[in-house]
Amino acid sequence: MFFCPKSNELEKLGNAVEQIAHAHVNTRVIAEQYPVIGECLLAAMKDILGDAATPEVMEAWTEAYNSLADIFITREKEIYRQQDKKMQAKLK
Repeated sequence: MFFCPKSNELEKLGNAVEQIAHAHVNTRVIAEQYPVIGECLLAAMKDILGDAATPEVMEAWTEAYNSLADIFITREKEIYRQQDKKMQAKLK
C-alpha cells in the first residue's frame, strides 16, 4: 500500500511550490509542457528502478506527478494572470 498525504500535509509544500512555480514562470514553462515532461520523467524513473518499477509503483508515481503538475499548473496560471494585469496597468 502506498502513502497518500493528507491535504494538510500537502500544505507543507507551499513554500517550495511557490518558489518552483515562480521559477517556472520566469523560464516561461506552460501547462502544455507538463504531459511531455511527465512522460519523460516517468520513463527515466522506470529505467532507473528496473524490476522495482512494478505497474503499481509506476501508477502511484504517475498519480503523484499528475497531482503535483495540477498544483503547479494552477499556481503558474495565477502568476501569469497577475503579471498580465500588471503589464496592462502599466500600458494605461
